[in-house]
Amino acid sequence: MSHSLTASLVIMQRSGLRSLRSSTPMFTSHFSSTATSSAGLDADNLGLDGDTVAEFKSRGWCAVPDFWEAHEIDALRNALSLLQVRGRLANVATDGDGETHTEVARNLQLCPLSPELPIFRSLPFVEKVGRSVAQLLCNDADDVVDESVYCYLSQTFWKPAQHGLGTGYHQDNAYFEVPDARRGCAMWTAIHDATVANGCLHVADGYAMEGAQSADNNHGILDHRRDLTSDHHITCVDVIDLEREVAIEMKAGGVVFFNYNVPHRTGPNETDTPRAGVAYHFLHGAHYRERAFPLPEDCDYRTPVVHGRGNTQGAAEYGENVASWQGDVADMLAVDLEAERVMYKSEKSNN
Repeated sequence: MSHSLTASLVIMQRSGLRSLRSSTPMFTSHFSSTATSSAGLDADNLGLDGDTVAEFKSRGWCAVPDFWEAHEIDALRNALSLLQVRGRLANVATDGDGETHTEVARNLQLCPLSPELPIFRSLPFVEKVGRSVAQLLCNDADDVVDESVYCYLSQTFWKPAQHGLGTGYHQDNAYFEVPDARRGCAMWTAIHDATVANGCLHVADGYAMEGAQSADNNHGILDHRRDLTSDHHITCVDVIDLEREVAIEMKAGGVVFFNYNVPHRTGPNETDTPRAGVAYHFLHGAHYRERAFPLPEDCDYRTPVVHGRGNTQGAAEYGENVASWQGDVADMLAVDLEAERVMYKSEKSNN
């Protein structure tokens, strides 16, 4: 990615692009609690099953329904709703000039997410998360001496009801600029049921493994330009073959893993309820690099080791053990969102 593009990204508490509608047939993958698919969890090792790992390594992405248990996704939904109630999510949609924000909020984003609440800080230390990303990124997920995985970034996207704006096609590696995109992956969690109608995740199949190691091919990074429906995003929509598009409909609690070169987008939300997703990005320790993307100067950006050598459950990075997932889940399940709405409204009126 050019330095001019990098400089244009006042990332990532901001983002968005109007979703494309293709006149070509679109293949839709449906995943639900009753669906049968090659992707799934392995109860014996708290990670992914062999078919899922093989699919990711050959295709660049895989979908895992019911990754989170019902009470876990309820807690994550409450936590994200709490941030939305408190006004922590920023509208990043613009009127087509890349600068002027829409009068009505259409695409809400917050990044980094981990510092906002303990549950978002402890999430990457959940055993099944660390195990799963190690299986996808490491040569040997059981080698905790010579291989490690970092949590590289965290963020959330909230699409308001009726007028939610999608995020346009892009590759994460156009931001991250990691030499081998196959050694990094995103973990995208459906906070609400995700359907085509409310703007579920779409991927463009077949691009992820093309030229991933070739410097002559810019390591598989496609041409991107500024996305003028966002205040900072870039998009590779101009070079995407929409016949390769796969829409991934998923029940809340499902997860999609995809490597840094998988082109992906979300669609508009025209339903009567909001839809949100939470994305964490991970990177193999041998391929770690200092971030190439800008963030607000005062943000709390940390990249804790979540698997393998150097994993101290956050103590090294935060000064204390932050692997408090079960307690954090319980805390968020006890949140009274209606009381929080009343409190925030009162505080805002007083100010």
